[in-house]
Amino acid sequence: MPESALPGLSGLWLETDIKSHILVPEDHSDLHRMHVICHEFGHILLDHEGCDGLAASMPSVFSHVGQRKGIKRMLARSPQWNDMEKAAEEVAYLLSRIVLAPPAAPISDFEKVFG
Repeated sequence: MPESALPGLSGLWLETDIKSHILVPEDHSDLHRMHVICHEFGHILLDHEGCDGLAASMPSVFSHVGQRKGIKRMLARSPQWNDMEKAAEEVAYLLSRIVLAPPAAPISDFEKVFG
């Protein structure tokens, strides 16, 4: 997304009845966007609830958006570094390790079976 669409956000996860969307600013570096996506996956994997703080800080952007677009849940990086953000960040670092350095292909039959 263009950064001007949601200024000040590094990432946004929107969940609908059909699918989830992770939005990241297009002008961020590839590495930064990948980390933000991993962070938002952290929220998804940890089954975090919606983002009340974001809706309160930007009411004109988010008022009634759920009713109009079928959005069930919305999360963005909170201005406060709370436990939910810290947990999503930990998952992001774990996912980043896998994405940036995928495991080597097994070289023996034993490794193929037992890793």
